[in-house]
Order: sequence, then structure tokens, then C-alpha cells
Amino acid sequence: MQRDLRGVSGFFKSEYRRLVSFARSMLREAGSIDAEDLVQDVMLALSRRLDVADQIEDLAAYVYGALRNRIIDIYRRRRETLSADLLDPLSDGRPQPAEISELSDLLQEIERAIDGLAPNLHAAFRLVELEGYTHREAAQMLGVPLGTVLSWNREARRRLSRELDAFRTLL
Repeated sequence: MQRDLRGVSGFFKSEYRRLVSFARSMLREAGSIDAEDLVQDVMLALSRRLDVADQIEDLAAYVYGALRNRIIDIYRRRRETLSADLLDPLSDGRPQPAEISELSDLLQEIERAIDGLAPNLHAAFRLVELEGYTHREAAQMLGVPLGTVLSWNREARRRLSRELDAFRTLL
């Protein structure tokens, strides 16, 4: 499969609005992070590595996965920063007490929602979304077909989204 810069660029031009929309939907709780900047970062990173782009079978799946992983990294960094600020109340730029309480509540609710998933959904979600394994790797680890992991992960995301939407309305 041969991809050049024009092919990658064409993909981003045709998918740009959907990619930004996807990023915005995942960044609801991230505050000042710009979804367009993230999409452009992924595009730039891929355009710099056209040798990798040549090996990608499904460019859309790869790009959406890369975007999702960057967003997960943002949430992880924010969680680590929040934890560090809670341990060191004299640190510069620390969140206000109300923000700490709200973020802490949100993080606890997310963990509770993930832990409340059925064991099969929990395992698929944790491996793919939190630990960064591919769906194929997760299927091998769980000893089930790839389609099963895809279904479990999709169902876990749907349930978590529904449960966390209910929590968001309380904030």
C-alpha cells in the first residue's frame, strides 16, 4: 500500500470536521484543550512519518485511535497533576478548592463506573482504552475473537457514556 503526503492530506481534508467533532466530544471535561490543535498534531505527526503511513491498512481507524490515545494522555496528565497538587498545596498554579473537589468527584465517578461494568466489558475496556493494547492484542489476551472484543469495548463505552452523562448533569 503506497501513501504519499497528498493521500494523507486528502484524508485529513475530507475527515477534518468529523475528527474535530470526535475530539470535542471526548474533551468535554478537559477545559481549555483545543480539539482542532489535537487533530492538527496527529496530522503533522503522521505526515512526518510517511513510512509508517505506508504500513497502515485502515488509515481512518489509525487516525481516530491516535487521536483517542492523545486525549487519554491528556486526561492521565491532568490526573497526575491534580494528584501532585493535592499532595503539595503550596505549588504554583494549583487548582482552586472547588475545582479540586469537582475533578476529584469526577475521577471517582469514572473509576466507579468502569469498575461497575460487567467483567467481560471491564476487561476489554481496560485493556484497549486504558492500557493501550490494540483490539487484536486484547482479543488474544482474553482468548476471544476480535469481533467479540470490538463489541465488548463498544458496549462498555456506550454504557460509560450514558452513566457519566447522568453524573455530568449533577455537576
